[in-house]
Amino acid sequence: MNWASRLRVSLLLAGITVTAHAQTIYPLNRAEILAGAKFDFKVEFPGAPAETDVKVIVNGKDAARVLGGERRFIQNEDGQDLSALWLRNAAITVPGAYTVEVSSGGNTAQVAWKVCGTRDRAARNVILFIGDGMTIAHRTAARMLSKGIVEGRYGGELAIDDMPHMALLSTAGTDSIVTDSVNSMSAYTTVISPASTHWRSIAPATKTRWSIQRSRPSANP
Repeated sequence: MNWASRLRVSLLLAGITVTAHAQTIYPLNRAEILAGAKFDFKVEFPGAPAETDVKVIVNGKDAARVLGGERRFIQNEDGQDLSALWLRNAAITVPGAYTVEVSSGGNTAQVAWKVCGTRDRAARNVILFIGDGMTIAHRTAARMLSKGIVEGRYGGELAIDDMPHMALLSTAGTDSIVTDSVNSMSAYTTVISPASTHWRSIAPATKTRWSIQRSRPSANP
């Protein structure tokens, strides 16, 4: 085995070691949360530690004090070698930057969230159209196919092009940068990005979850 192969194997083993002992925090790092919106908060602790051996703080304060919600601690959740701390129906009412820090048995993890406020209400009703997989390239192709090509350009616009407000949104799952419709829509409605093929805001930490992901890989952009 040459040095390059040994290096790849060493990096792979190192990555496996880190993953096996790292806590997982939901919502994930760099999550953007609407102030006042309800969401589920969860931390998974490998090794199934007792509740007295874990610590979870948000901006230096106990997580339950900052997030509220219904607290529940489950040791050996779903029969697995991990413990889970849940705060159901949590919420943050004050916009700003938030840092979540967790620790157990000398292992630590940290994520950062951005909590966004809103302007005063200006519209009574809003109709939201979500184009599933309709990126700029897909819309350009649709114009060419439906309107034809004239002098090197598509021959007209789509109805969607006349909408007064549009935005592009990048989505990702906890197990893949490519999502399917199920977990991307779940992320829109619950703030949290779940695993592929899962509608639940946070998939249960079971062996079944991972076997489902392997047997049904996401194929849609």
